[in-house]
Amino acid sequence: MHYDLVIIGGGPAGNEVASYVIHKGWKVAIFEERAFGGTCLNVGCIPSKGYLHRAKLVSELKRHRIEHDKENKYFSLEDLQSFSERTINRISMGIENRISEKGVDVYKEKAVSFDKQELLTASGAKITFDKLVLACGTKPSFPGILKEIKDKPGVYTNENIFQIKEFPKTMTVIGGGAIGIEMAFFFASFGVFVDLLEAMPSILAYYDDDIISEAKKMLKKKRVNVLENVQATVISDDLTIELSNGSKLQNDIVLIATGRNLCLPDTQLELAKDKRGFLSVNDSFQTSVANIYAVGDVNGISLFAHSATDQGKQLGRYFLNNTPVDHERVIPNVVYTSPAIASVGLREKESEGCEVIKLSYEQLGRAHIEKETEGFMKIILKDEVVVGAHIVGEHAEEIISMMCLAVQEKMTVASLKRLILAHPTYGELFVEAF
Repeated sequence: MHYDLVIIGGGPAGNEVASYVIHKGWKVAIFEERAFGGTCLNVGCIPSKGYLHRAKLVSELKRHRIEHDKENKYFSLEDLQSFSERTINRISMGIENRISEKGVDVYKEKAVSFDKQELLTASGAKITFDKLVLACGTKPSFPGILKEIKDKPGVYTNENIFQIKEFPKTMTVIGGGAIGIEMAFFFASFGVFVDLLEAMPSILAYYDDDIISEAKKMLKKKRVNVLENVQATVISDDLTIELSNGSKLQNDIVLIATGRNLCLPDTQLELAKDKRGFLSVNDSFQTSVANIYAVGDVNGISLFAHSATDQGKQLGRYFLNNTPVDHERVIPNVVYTSPAIASVGLREKESEGCEVIKLSYEQLGRAHIEKETEGFMKIILKDEVVVGAHIVGEHAEEIISMMCLAVQEKMTVASLKRLILAHPTYGELFVEAF
């Protein structure tokens, strides 16, 4: 079988490319060996946010001193897992059906290997193509000695942690990025003692110091033990971990959240890679092989589902109408704890010569009435233009959308002064700055 375009990966990037290109009249195929929706839908963003939503409910009940039955089935891992699986399957099937209905040939099998013009499937079929899009995502990274324990009982990643049936009494989380912080927050909310290890000098190293400080306060309230600038040097079969500072930890389970690596079918092609091991691409997402393109996590530009979606759309438009790819995009970062952390644009530590405005949630009537006064909003201006915005607080993950627009469109203080936002809301704190 020959196709004008073959896409490997049914995540947000691959699906968007297919949705656009089919309008060009090309014969298109898409390969997805597991389930449509990619890492985000199946083992990442969506299940984790479902879990974190229930953690937030538990936290709110405690904060408002509302008695609740701890044995309530709604808060059990079994019920949460069942709900997540039903939801994910429904969404995944919806994505697959929409792609298929558009006329894209769907292959629910593994693309084992590829070269410049041909792809070999797990069933032994040979597919030829004019163009190939690699949108096959990433897999968990196991640096150093973590490779030795990744298959041991009691060791998990984000790809299988949602399969556990009961809460452990204790756990070790290795990795202080967004995934590690979110999972530590979730389990600690249900009374699990968590040791959180970070090899860098600080957790959430991407963020400004004041945001990191708020994150640490949040974790401390949950009784998460944060250990920074420390590495695991030896890990025994019973999950006893010897640390670089000389101490030892021994917990029931270990969650490894130490980043992601490129996931790619076998190939003899010498595709250029960057220093981190991701595929190098030009301004049109073209790899070092002229008819092969790479979008989403595989190119390492931004390991977010929203970035993958945008890249897929842009490559689709490029194929469809030769529309140039716009790389002048601002990309928000969110950590879905409670309160959430969100950031877009320039950070304060990069903002020499800029004005920094900081406002407290204490200024919001809505925050007081809902007992959500912890947190702040920080806006960074350069020559009266919004170049960065950062939030720690209730609904930060939603408010950041408004900030993205302001940073993306280089909105000025003069234009923002004309905004009228609904009262009482959390978002109105944004206009209080002006």
